[in-house]
Amino acid sequence: MKAKLLIGSVVGGVLITLLSGLLPNTPEMLVGAEHFGFPLPWLRRVVYPGAPLEVPPEYYANLAVDIVVWALVVGVILFILTRRKKK
Repeated sequence: MKAKLLIGSVVGGVLITLLSGLLPNTPEMLVGAEHFGFPLPWLRRVVYPGAPLEVPPEYYANLAVDIVVWALVVGVILFILTRRKKK
């Protein structure tokens, strides 16, 4: 049971983090680049025609923190849901 909860938390955390890459999260004063990801920006696109989305090396920590945050959120939700079913 604990293994299922852990695996579900990690998979859910990764999926939500990847989906959060669709949410713009650019600071207001920043000009020249768009940032994506929530709660921390981890995906960037420089504003010029045809610019690719990239995860710069300095944002790897943000990506890891986002995965951990969302995995904890999913883990708490799954824990609460499994406790309710047992009662």
